[in-house]
Amino acid sequence: MTDGCGFINLAAMKIIKKKFNYDALPTGVQGRIAGAKGMWIRHPTDDSPDPKIWIRDSQNKIKLPELDKAHRIFDLLSVSKSSSSIALSQQSILNLSFNGIPNDVLVKLLEQGIVDEVMPLLDWERPNAMTVLWDAINKAGGVSGSRTQRVAAGASRALGLQRGDWERKNYDEVVADQDTEVQDISGTTYTGRNEHSKGE
Repeated sequence: MTDGCGFINLAAMKIIKKKFNYDALPTGVQGRIAGAKGMWIRHPTDDSPDPKIWIRDSQNKIKLPELDKAHRIFDLLSVSKSSSSIALSQQSILNLSFNGIPNDVLVKLLEQGIVDEVMPLLDWERPNAMTVLWDAINKAGGVSGSRTQRVAAGASRALGLQRGDWERKNYDEVVADQDTEVQDISGTTYTGRNEHSKGE
């Protein structure tokens, strides 16, 4: 569970926060240093005033014979940030359980998550029940997201941005395409409905 993840101390995190003017002190960072890359999380006990970083063997991709001053620069890729929507993978749950979170706490959280997701689908008596039901179905089924992806894919093709098109055409075909008449679709309106959707 530690593959690709090392430690960085509080002093180094404070430098990163100050340098990039972050609102909060990050607890984890992703980046590169010397011949290593990966993620570094805050060391649990080190309070040295000097910035330090610990590199695991799994992070060390290039073994340098000696460290030059340029090799000691930490190239920051991203920092940890809170998310309004969180989902735990099976591996994360196993990790939490293995590291001391009681299993009954995890089970209660799972049960509460199921209740929170299912209840809006069953409560038809509240005010604006149909609006709440529509929103719950939209979120559970990812309806808006999938429709947006379909529209974006169509727009990309209309703009000639489909990946691989240029590989299938030679130069003469491209020139010929430029001379063809373009159909006027300015009066077309997108209603949000899709022929594959069952709703009217």
